[in-house]
Amino acid sequence: MALFRFDNNGDTIWTKTYSDTANLLGWYVKNTRNKRYIVGAVWDSPVYHYTPVLSEMDSLGNRLWQKTYPATSGFKSYLSGIDTCKDEGFIMSQYNYDSTYACTDVIQITKTDSEGTIQWSKNISTASLCDAIPGGVVSLKNGGYLFCGLIDTKSTYPSTNPLLLMTKLNNMGNVLWQKTYGIPTGNAGDQALMTPYELANGDIIACGNIAINNRLIGCILKTDSSGNLLWLRNDSILSSSEQNYLIDITPTRDGGYISCGFTYGSTENMWVVKTDSLGCADSTGCVYTGVQEFQKTADAYTLYPNPSNGRFTIASKTLLKEDEYVEIYNMLGQKIYQRKLNATTTNIDINPTAKGIYLYRILSKKNVLISQGKFVVE
Repeated sequence: MALFRFDNNGDTIWTKTYSDTANLLGWYVKNTRNKRYIVGAVWDSPVYHYTPVLSEMDSLGNRLWQKTYPATSGFKSYLSGIDTCKDEGFIMSQYNYDSTYACTDVIQITKTDSEGTIQWSKNISTASLCDAIPGGVVSLKNGGYLFCGLIDTKSTYPSTNPLLLMTKLNNMGNVLWQKTYGIPTGNAGDQALMTPYELANGDIIACGNIAINNRLIGCILKTDSSGNLLWLRNDSILSSSEQNYLIDITPTRDGGYISCGFTYGSTENMWVVKTDSLGCADSTGCVYTGVQEFQKTADAYTLYPNPSNGRFTIASKTLLKEDEYVEIYNMLGQKIYQRKLNATTTNIDINPTAKGIYLYRILSKKNVLISQGKFVVE
């Protein structure tokens, strides 16, 4: 295993390698609250099989301690996420599985103290499942923990009912709520939510992979603090012949998000997607996962004046055939206004409101997106 530290130009400050008695695969690294580093890794050897490992390093990369967390006898285990906690301890998510496909997969969440000693460990999936896969785990600012992944309701292999999963735990690891997202579309494969991120207002953003027409596509979803779905997007920037994975996500200063991952297929590359606050990639329009997909139609509506003082008009180029609605969002993705549109022109008044950039969406009564755009309030 190797650990690198870089300056803000990407130049190497130092490199540390760690010689161990078995193959040690370093997967995750985070800053601790005492300005050290916690590294999540996995032993890979005939003796250890797949066993999660935590190591703490000082500011120069010197290893201070290392702990292993073996799975139940007969199982293999790998680490799928780590985070630091308010008490300077650590939280990690594990996947314990039987490689004989006996449908006994287990999602395990483990809390340790600041020296890696286990304080509690919980098996979240108690039924005999064929696919119960955890993604990342985060410590929440108001207490408790959030992890995501995949769960399948089928108890025989191969699995055919995979659903994206998000679960909130209290400080002792007990489930407060558990939500699933998406529609079962076939064999689970690597479909899963990989990384959650708690936003400043308590909402949750997460990225991962969703199966559509037997192909994995990177997806981003947003929920409120209770896990209720606000939107779910899949990105279509890349070639339809590739498997597209999104692994990590973080908010950006303009209110949007940036996510990164890799492709698998005829070419294997890293890729990055930048979206606005509604999860839409500006270069391609917004693609909604579901039965109907939207392709951007900039000429369906006009909004004027733009910029405005918060009072403006939305005009349709054609007579409305059914009820249509406008929704307005700020750059944090929060909906601040909604109303039904009139036949051809609708006057909107969101004054007084904060100056800045806003997004609008026009939807049908069946909640199908028709048009969208941005406007400025001065």
